[in-house]
Amino acid sequence: MQDHLGRRGRKRAQVRRVRAHRRSLPRAASAGLLFSLCAMVLGANAVWWKMEHGYPMGMSLFDALPTPGRALAGAAGVVPTAGDGKAGPMLSLDIDLTADSGPEVVSSRWTSSQDGVIELYARDGSSAGAGGRAGYRLLDRVETGPVVELSCATLLQQPEGGSSAVQSGRPVWGTLLVAAAEYDQSVGAMSKSRVTTAYAWDGHHLAEVWSATTCSEAVWNLSWDAPREIESGAGDWIRLTSLCRLDFVAGSQAGSQAGSQAGSQAGSRPSIVLRSSHKHESYNENTDVFTTIKSREVVQTYYWSDRWNAFILFEATVGQRGATGMEYPGAASRFSIPAGTVLAVLESERQCAEGLVFDPPHLLRVKMPDGRRCFVDDGSVVPTPSRAMV
Repeated sequence: MQDHLGRRGRKRAQVRRVRAHRRSLPRAASAGLLFSLCAMVLGANAVWWKMEHGYPMGMSLFDALPTPGRALAGAAGVVPTAGDGKAGPMLSLDIDLTADSGPEVVSSRWTSSQDGVIELYARDGSSAGAGGRAGYRLLDRVETGPVVELSCATLLQQPEGGSSAVQSGRPVWGTLLVAAAEYDQSVGAMSKSRVTTAYAWDGHHLAEVWSATTCSEAVWNLSWDAPREIESGAGDWIRLTSLCRLDFVAGSQAGSQAGSQAGSQAGSRPSIVLRSSHKHESYNENTDVFTTIKSREVVQTYYWSDRWNAFILFEATVGQRGATGMEYPGAASRFSIPAGTVLAVLESERQCAEGLVFDPPHLLRVKMPDGRRCFVDDGSVVPTPSRAMV
């Protein structure tokens, strides 16, 4: 695990101090000079505040993008906000996501230290701005976390001479927008994580098709009501880390259709492979030493499912006693899921870093037939791996 999860230097305005020579200036001139210096300090501070909180000076959001052109559609609410006062990077990416000719532009910005938005724009040549430069047309906006990285994954194997930009009827999973968001929820204990999410264009909206924690680090003291099953080793402090490598495996359109009909991988189904290294350590304050208690390597493969329009681990059926769904782990408000309901398993706590230290029952993050996502106990469902490709 890396010792830290990326740190950004902070911009600081520097104000040169000027000492007034009172003997050589009349009192009125000295007062005027001091007033001017105060105005300069306030102005420099205002400029620094705008830069620190994500406001490009005198520019709209798209003026800060590497591609030329001012966003004519930028008036549609595309203005970075200071949120809770924590600044974050504004990112942009050229991506050929839709069936229209030419690439689109994706941008992300923070709205607070825990939230952000992603916006997809089409280059609109018909609405040229000043100087004949192309404008932008907003296609969709989705709420997300504090994004720190944007990238593109192409999973459709194209024949020689083929172009994904002009091919008709290409699958939803052909090109994915991949966004990584970093969360710092340290309050007493230290907890940091990176969540990577993949989005696809379904013809109308950016749809989330996969999401998982790809890096995490948590440190806490066992005296803080820690579960009894956690081994402490020689110290009272515990560190639990997970570091993952992500691989996007391409598939073919013909293979996708064959896999859907046969219910098998057929060697050409698109997939996402997550290779994780988990480590459970104790820390001894007296010796200042971390000692490894447990460690393991886990490989999980998510296959595309046409039925669920998402990359899933497998399908599972709710058992005879039914299941209880939670919007998030430990939620007070819960709801019943009837027996026989088929669910898509999106994430398994047993295969996450928490599964290294916590005893069963473990949780599953699932997608319900109505599209809702929730958590259920893994003991309340029966896995049906053979149907993961349906």
